[in-house]
Amino acid sequence: MEKKIGALIVLYEPDYSGFISTFDSLKSQVDGFCIVDNSTVSHLSWFMSNENVIYVPLLKNIGIAAAQNIGIAKLHNAGYSHILFADQDSIAFHNLVDNLFSAFGLLLENGFKIAIVGCNAIDTKTGLTYKSNNVNKYNHYVINGRDFTHVDYVRSSISLTNFDIIDYVGGMDEGLFIDGVDCEWCWRAKSKFGLMSICVNDAFIYHSLGHNAHKVLNKLVTIPSSSRLFYQYRNYFWLLRRNYVPLRWKVRNGFKYILKVPYLSLGCAPRLKNFVSIVNGIVCGLFTKPKM
Repeated sequence: MEKKIGALIVLYEPDYSGFISTFDSLKSQVDGFCIVDNSTVSHLSWFMSNENVIYVPLLKNIGIAAAQNIGIAKLHNAGYSHILFADQDSIAFHNLVDNLFSAFGLLLENGFKIAIVGCNAIDTKTGLTYKSNNVNKYNHYVINGRDFTHVDYVRSSISLTNFDIIDYVGGMDEGLFIDGVDCEWCWRAKSKFGLMSICVNDAFIYHSLGHNAHKVLNKLVTIPSSSRLFYQYRNYFWLLRRNYVPLRWKVRNGFKYILKVPYLSLGCAPRLKNFVSIVNGIVCGLFTKPKM
């Protein structure tokens, strides 16, 4: 099949200037877009002059996983060979897509079984680089002078795969709604199909990491919104039960979420709202199961 890359972006109550920066950074790098809009109002007018955009207004928030599955189907049916997942606030470097695509091909040519390739993010608020910390130090490769790391997962902030792999692994887990959706897909690809997630270390984007970000003990800590905290804690307990989720993620995130309870409830506004969201997420995660 001829190379044809479609970018999939899920919108949720987007800021116009922020999104247009994302869109403009990608429009010369991809062959087309599918924009699936979880917002309560349509943003069709933003795309009227763009013939290569498939716009899907949902007029309600059905979650990023369900919206991505709609976009995956739309781009697949439109004949695209590859899909570039992107967030509404991710700004690509000028050669990012070619960088990821060439890395994808290089890894396949050298015998790697690849699920998806991703990149590192520079936080737009702090200027700090957020690299994947879910790595084994031995899973590092240099091929033709290019630097790669085998990671447990890559974030969908901007990542690239093809539709043969999507068909093989399956779509996104809609029960998770938002948090951990990209992680779960990568873990499933690795555990059930032996496919690797690779960070391309010379590929970068600008991205807003969470609702806010603080530097604590020389480490960048993202601060999510109160509503997002509910999904983080609920989904942690849901994913804790799955045997293909890496043990190191379960242990590390368990400690992290314990430490975050007092920090987010006492030190980060809105304190009470954060605390209530965390408690509700824990209760829901312990006593309910996701819809599969």
